[in-house]
Amino acid sequence: MTDARNPFNLKDGETMYASAVWPGLMLEWKPGHLLLEFPAEAEGLSSAVYGGGMVRLKRAVNQFVSRDYECSNPVRDMENKLREWGYPLEGCAGLMTAVPLEHAAVAEEDTGSAGIFCCVTAASGNAARAGVARNVLAAYRPGTINIMLGIDGR
Repeated sequence: MTDARNPFNLKDGETMYASAVWPGLMLEWKPGHLLLEFPAEAEGLSSAVYGGGMVRLKRAVNQFVSRDYECSNPVRDMENKLREWGYPLEGCAGLMTAVPLEHAAVAEEDTGSAGIFCCVTAASGNAARAGVARNVLAAYRPGTINIMLGIDGR
């Protein structure tokens, strides 16, 4: 697998990343969200807050929300944002993160029989080890590790 790298340099106007292993797959930094667009509809399996499950996807978005985002209805909030951005609701998966999106990391690999694309946003502000009990403050809010993984192959 190639080394993970930050594909965006906003100071130099670099807001678009074209996959080197999946022709036509594009990741774009936009104000308030990352947009991953597939060149054609793709089979998806997602735990996204919006559009999760086994679905047919044309795009996925990773929306920036503040750390104090009031998340009583994230599905409604995501639908509103998708409409605001002009994306069809059909064929879209939506994630939310408080990680500044310019810190997204991308790694890719061409296995010869498949192209693998991976984009991750993650933070360690609420770090814990899975399976280990820990004391938490009443103010504790869970964080996110969002992964958009695409495999162009069978």
